[in-house]
Amino acid sequence: MDKPSPKLPNRDPFHFQSPEPRIRAQFAETPWTDRYFNDPNLHACISESRISKLGGRDGNTADTLCAVTLAKQDTILAWQYFYKPASSSPPLPPSPPRSAPLSPPLLSSTQPSPSSQLPSPASDEILALLKLGRGLNGHIDTAHGGLLCVILDEMIGNAAEYQRSAGTSTMTAYLNVTYRKPVSTPGTVLVRAWVERVEGRKIFGRGVVEDGEGVVCASGEALFLSVPRIQGRPGAKM
Repeated sequence: MDKPSPKLPNRDPFHFQSPEPRIRAQFAETPWTDRYFNDPNLHACISESRISKLGGRDGNTADTLCAVTLAKQDTILAWQYFYKPASSSPPLPPSPPRSAPLSPPLLSSTQPSPSSQLPSPASDEILALLKLGRGLNGHIDTAHGGLLCVILDEMIGNAAEYQRSAGTSTMTAYLNVTYRKPVSTPGTVLVRAWVERVEGRKIFGRGVVEDGEGVVCASGEALFLSVPRIQGRPGAKM
């Protein structure tokens, strides 16, 4: 049974609430995900980017990629977020822990070498479980590399959004992605993202995509810029 954690106050871009039953059910057949739902250090939440704004009176067209296009049966049907405060103890690691080589990128072999995992961040961390469908394929039964870029951009961006000043938005300045191991579809991955440092309006972050054994399949480093709040066009229509 899932262990509830104290509810945190909502703060853009997250709404803290227990996992929806339909989302929880999507991960029921993937036992390794249970430890995240049961970890009292993790606070379940949903992101604004997974909430469709279409049909609203203000004509808001934001977030259609993740909330509509990538929320279908054969794309990312389930995307469960968790927030881990910096003071929390780390989640129980997979057993045995191992990671794909960090350098050079994996090109000629899909066999990861035993290694320590990437170090846990000292700052708050955003985690997410994603159930990936075959509608995301590039190669046969393999998630498209561009899709992994989108996921890392979204996750690191959410971590940056959580750190930004009130009344501002964030936009990607750059995202560098290293591919280490193919991501199989259909399948489930864990994505972790965090902010490394903030320099004025510059927010630097990192993220990783891991499989159920803790193997790093892709990693990214990004710079987000804090900008004035982005508003929709007056009178915009759907």
